[in-house]
Amino acid sequence: MKGFTPLVLGILATLAFSWLGLAYIPDLQIGHLDPQSDEEGTDIYPMPKSGMQRAARLHFRSARVAG
Repeated sequence: MKGFTPLVLGILATLAFSWLGLAYIPDLQIGHLDPQSDEEGTDIYPMPKSGMQRAARLHFRSARVAG
Protein backbone atom coordinates (compact mmCIF):
# COMPACT_ATOMS: atom_id res chain seq x y z
CA MET A 1 0.00 0.00 0.00
CA LYS A 2 3.03 2.30 0.14
CA GLY A 3 2.95 2.95 -3.58
CA PHE A 4 -0.81 3.52 -3.91
CA THR A 5 -0.79 7.29 -3.33
CA PRO A 6 2.03 8.01 -5.80
CA LEU A 7 0.34 5.72 -8.34
CA VAL A 8 -2.97 7.59 -8.07
CA LEU A 9 -1.22 10.97 -8.19
CA GLY A 10 0.76 9.84 -11.23
CA ILE A 11 -2.39 8.73 -13.03
CA LEU A 12 -4.15 12.01 -12.23
CA ALA A 13 -1.13 14.05 -13.33
CA THR A 14 -0.93 12.10 -16.59
CA LEU A 15 -4.60 12.72 -17.31
CA ALA A 16 -4.31 16.42 -16.40
CA PHE A 17 -1.24 17.02 -18.58
CA SER A 18 -2.74 15.14 -21.51
CA TRP A 19 -5.95 17.18 -21.25
CA LEU A 20 -3.92 20.40 -21.10
CA GLY A 21 -1.84 19.44 -24.11
CA LEU A 22 -4.62 18.05 -26.28
CA ALA A 23 -7.61 20.26 -25.44
CA TYR A 24 -6.93 23.38 -23.41
CA ILE A 25 -3.73 24.80 -24.92
CA PRO A 26 -4.86 24.40 -28.57
CA ASP A 27 -8.13 26.12 -27.68
CA LEU A 28 -6.17 29.01 -26.19
CA GLN A 29 -4.06 29.26 -29.34
CA ILE A 30 -6.74 29.04 -32.02
CA GLY A 31 -10.05 29.39 -30.21
CA HIS A 32 -10.29 33.14 -30.80
CA LEU A 33 -9.69 33.06 -34.57
CA ASP A 34 -12.37 34.35 -36.92
CA PRO A 35 -14.18 31.88 -39.19
CA GLN A 36 -12.51 31.30 -42.56
CA SER A 37 -14.16 30.24 -45.83
CA ASP A 38 -12.72 28.10 -48.59
CA GLU A 39 -11.79 29.37 -52.06
CA GLU A 40 -15.29 28.80 -53.41
CA GLY A 41 -16.87 30.55 -50.44
CA THR A 42 -19.18 27.63 -49.67
CA ASP A 43 -17.71 26.07 -46.52
CA ILE A 44 -16.95 28.04 -43.39
CA TYR A 45 -14.69 26.69 -40.66
CA PRO A 46 -15.40 26.74 -37.78
CA MET A 47 -19.13 26.81 -38.34
CA PRO A 48 -20.83 29.76 -36.65
CA LYS A 49 -22.85 28.89 -33.58
CA SER A 50 -26.58 28.66 -33.99
CA GLY A 51 -28.89 31.04 -32.17
CA MET A 52 -29.84 28.40 -29.60
CA GLN A 53 -26.19 27.69 -28.79
CA ARG A 54 -25.49 31.39 -28.29
CA ALA A 55 -28.58 31.79 -26.11
CA ALA A 56 -27.62 28.77 -24.00
CA ARG A 57 -24.06 30.04 -23.57
CA LEU A 58 -25.34 33.43 -22.41
CA HIS A 59 -27.84 31.78 -20.06
CA PHE A 60 -25.26 29.53 -18.41
CA ARG A 61 -22.71 32.33 -18.24
CA SER A 62 -25.22 34.60 -16.46
CA ALA A 63 -26.29 31.77 -14.15
CA ARG A 64 -22.67 31.08 -13.23
CA VAL A 65 -22.01 34.73 -12.42
CA ALA A 66 -25.24 35.09 -10.43
CA GLY A 67 -24.90 31.79 -8.59
